[in-house]
Amino acid sequence: MKLSTVCLLGLCHAGSAAALGLGDASVRSSLGQPLDVRIEVLGATPGLAADCFHVDPAGSGALARARLSLERNGEQAVLHVRSPQPVNDPFAQFAIVADCTARIQRDYVVLLDPPSAIDAPVVAEAPTIARRPEPRPASATAMQPPRAAAR
Repeated sequence: MKLSTVCLLGLCHAGSAAALGLGDASVRSSLGQPLDVRIEVLGATPGLAADCFHVDPAGSGALARARLSLERNGEQAVLHVRSPQPVNDPFAQFAIVADCTARIQRDYVVLLDPPSAIDAPVVAEAPTIARRPEPRPASATAMQPPRAAAR
């Protein structure tokens, strides 16, 4: 009887820890710009605030002072991660840690594309050279060699 009570309490605690989750990262910035990443917060409760989260930069000093904000749209919550300075590496590696109800951590590696001006290179067209038409003979038969007589 005691064992089943302990198991039941353990399951209740595990259910509350699994209620909050972090979704995939969506990058909204390019290489050479301040990082702008949006992460869906799964199972966000109405009392959840941005100060429940922090960034573990995983060796990237550029994200050590990242600013976090939490936006809500109805039942959906999105965590915005923004760096104060531009990120010049083509990828950023960091972890988001939530420490409010239970400790949750998810590691992210995001790739930064070059700015859109570089994505569409301007291709200069080669200048066209107008050629004079070659002179044509007056008649096509005048240019043909004489035929040998048929035998």
